Amino acid sequence: MERHQVTIDEDTLSQTNEQIARQYGETTNPEVSEAGDYLFGKLKKADEEGEGRTVLLPLNKVTGDASQFIGKKAGDVITFDLQAAFGNDAASISNFSGLSKEEAAAATGDYVLNVEKVNRTAAPEFNQELFDKVFGPEAVSSQEEFDAKVRETIQSNYDRESDGALNNSIVEQLVNTVDIKVPTEFFKKWLVRANEGKLTPEKVEEHYSDYEKELKWSMIRNKVVEDAGLKVSNDEIVNRTLDKIMGQFNMPNMPDEMRESMRQYADSFLKQDNGKNYVSEYEAILAEKVLENLRGKVVVTDKPVTAEEFRTLHS
Repeated sequence: MERHQVTIDEDTLSQTNEQIARQYGETTNPEVSEAGDYLFGKLKKADEEGEGRTVLLPLNKVTGDASQFIGKKAGDVITFDLQAAFGNDAASISNFSGLSKEEAAAATGDYVLNVEKVNRTAAPEFNQELFDKVFGPEAVSSQEEFDAKVRETIQSNYDRESDGALNNSIVEQLVNTVDIKVPTEFFKKWLVRANEGKLTPEKVEEHYSDYEKELKWSMIRNKVVEDAGLKVSNDEIVNRTLDKIMGQFNMPNMPDEMRESMRQYADSFLKQDNGKNYVSEYEAILAEKVLENLRGKVVVTDKPVTAEEFRTLHS
């Protein structure tokens, strides 16, 4: 099976640094727009009813006639050709509009933007204060280390997404190829009875293929657990929960003494809702072990792709 290995290019790094600057820079709302500003407002097709969708249009991404967006203020209405403004780049249109790639590619003709305000962000100074805000105290101490950490973080995020996509492909292939006979009519009736008041026969019929896939995967998963003798310990569940809590506090490297003091909080969280959180963590860890076991039996070939290609393939 193929696993898409993302190669981080300069364009992806540049986009990430822009996001960092926008997140940590000082934002103001000037009266009139200039190059590099963002126009916040409602966008809709010229002949469409209603007020449209809320967008933040980045002027630095406009590759067509940018002058039509300069000198604008709250209350102005701009009519423009969406494709011409963004050079027929479906990815750029999708990123700011919230449209899917397919919808963005099909969004032809004139669109109307009702400007509600102008956003301008002054880029923050790249110094130790910013480094600490982004990655935590003293995680990096120079521009070079910061750039390397940004690249490492992007790569880690894409690697995780790529692994997730591969896992989904493994599940999909097993569900579609392993011969499991499901008594369809009995299963449909059981779903309605077991979920009385929540599922109707009509809903079961509408989503039956999803329910059947879920049943088949649970049977395959249980067989792997049995054959491989997979188990999940209480310590694994507690430690995973602690890792999540530390991540929320942006303290992945918390001292052992402090980590131990948080175990009581983790135990309390896991016992909530009659142990629902405990079961959820148990199932998540077990699913990871099943997929890890299956991946050991699959020949995986890494295929290099750009970040843009990855987003297109998995959007």
